[in-house]
Amino acid sequence: MNQLLLIGRLTKESELLNSQGATSYLRNSIAIKKTQKNENGDYDTDFYNFVAFGKTAEYLTQYCPKGTLILLKGHLSIGKITTEKGNL
Repeated sequence: MNQLLLIGRLTKESELLNSQGATSYLRNSIAIKKTQKNENGDYDTDFYNFVAFGKTAEYLTQYCPKGTLILLKGHLSIGKITTEKGNL
């Protein structure tokens, strides 16, 4: 089983999109500040892209502007892109 929990801040305003099947969705990313300082005494930040569908996407677009702290619960999937020559 694959389950993922991330807590971070939205990096941009969400824009609700519609797929060909009329399902609403959005693409956004969250910023997560690390808990330990680096060698310069600063906190590094990781950025994670995500996609939300349906009512979740509508809610995020309506009520969560850029910078809102959110918790994402979902699963991790990795896509592969193949070129015309068959390379990954």
